Amino acid sequence: MKESYRIFYICFVSMLMLLGCKKGEEDPTLSLRTRKERFAGDWYLIRGFVSSSSKNSVVNTSYNDSVFSTTTSLNPDVVISGSYSRTLSINKEGTFIDETYKDNQFTNDQGLWTFLKGNDIEDLKNKEAVLFKITSQFNSVGNILNQFEGEERPLITIRLKKLAHKEMVWTINGIVDEQITEGELTWVSR
Repeated sequence: MKESYRIFYICFVSMLMLLGCKKGEEDPTLSLRTRKERFAGDWYLIRGFVSSSSKNSVVNTSYNDSVFSTTTSLNPDVVISGSYSRTLSINKEGTFIDETYKDNQFTNDQGLWTFLKGNDIEDLKNKEAVLFKITSQFNSVGNILNQFEGEERPLITIRLKKLAHKEMVWTINGIVDEQITEGELTWVSR
């Protein structure tokens, strides 16, 4: 009888420890895959919104399947919309490729990624946020290729609201060059 209590106790403590590993607010309660295994892979953007505001204007863009729609506070009656596709390939070894097709224009960002450590200042749990460092950027308009090194590399930080096997949700909230950007993007595995 003591042996069955011991097994029950070990199982109960193990479950409590696993439940404590949940990082994002919508993460699955239990996953047999590591956070890195769930994050790595090929992803496709299916929906989301991004709002960017500066001293002079606010630009809101929404994404729904293969369509984007953008409005600006400078002329709110004008809505720009069109076809859109964004894919993200994340390698377990810490590299990524982010490709965007928007109305026959193509951009390709490549670089490095890493999970951020938890901290009390940002109220982050360990591996709840990801830092992307862009090392090269190609834009089909004018065939422009930018290579970045050292401190000049553009940095993007996202918070993983949900990281499941087939779906992840990012929240974006930051300030770059007096421009405030916030939003949420939902990705599904390809």
